[in-house]
Amino acid sequence: LKLDSTDFQLQRTQVALMLSRHQFAQARDLATALHHRVPDDVMTFGYLAEAAIGLGDYAAAETNAQWMMNMRPNNTPALLLGAKLRVLFGDNRGAIDFLNRAASQTSPTEVEEQSWIANQIASVLIDSGQAEAAAQVLQQAADAFPNYPYTLENLARARMAQNRAADAVQLLVQATALDHDPHVLYQLATAQQAAGQKQEAHTTFDRFEKLAND
Repeated sequence: LKLDSTDFQLQRTQVALMLSRHQFAQARDLATALHHRVPDDVMTFGYLAEAAIGLGDYAAAETNAQWMMNMRPNNTPALLLGAKLRVLFGDNRGAIDFLNRAASQTSPTEVEEQSWIANQIASVLIDSGQAEAAAQVLQQAADAFPNYPYTLENLARARMAQNRAADAVQLLVQATALDHDPHVLYQLATAQQAAGQKQEAHTTFDRFEKLAND
């Protein structure tokens, strides 16, 4: 950006970084400016939708996601956004349909992307009370792409829903070695507590608080 602060691709990447940092208002403003420059850029519509979701403006998010679909029917980013919106609107079955369509359009060689989509499906299933089905989806994802922290964390969620707290603890111990985000420690402490590991849970809660406050 110091070399060329007006470069469209660089500014679009900047929007993606803002979204990853939950700077939704700034992302919306920059994406809006980019949209005025290039009105037919599909991904800019996607960033506008993501920012709107973060700001709780679901109507605007739906409008922008629909424009993505209108401009390029059934493109994968639009399907993933559509799935996220359907979850927010309480349509879990519709969300899974969108996610399955996105998975079918993703190359089998893109194992991380396939695993990410599988985790989205599993998360919807867990929230729908279908822990057994979610565990099956996650196990297939783990076989295809081992040691993916997101899979370990969601499989732990499924085990907790199945009242298998000890199994969840084992999975989350593996996840904490790969993902140093505080929320994973919080999940581990909660699982340890449910498994009757009170001292371990106390220690993990302390680690969580320290990491979260740093």
